[in-house]
Amino acid sequence: MAVPPAPVCGPSAHLNPAERVVADYILENPETVLYCSISKLSANTGTRDATVIVLCRNGLISGAENQPSRGGNFPD
Repeated sequence: MAVPPAPVCGPSAHLNPAERVVADYILENPETVLYCSISKLSANTGTRDATVIVLCRNGLISGAENQPSRGGNFPD
């Protein structure tokens, strides 16, 4: 079942270039990132883990708070 992409950021969000890369990747690959770890998402986008975490903390993307902090049970 296809998962419709959720809005990653509103029109007023000001993203730096690395954050924009992550946001665009999420919008273009919603099913790929559904079970992706933060590390895998940062590797797929050529960004740092911290960039993905900042997007989560700023409320621009969600779901990372449900991931185990180490190891994870998410397929890569």
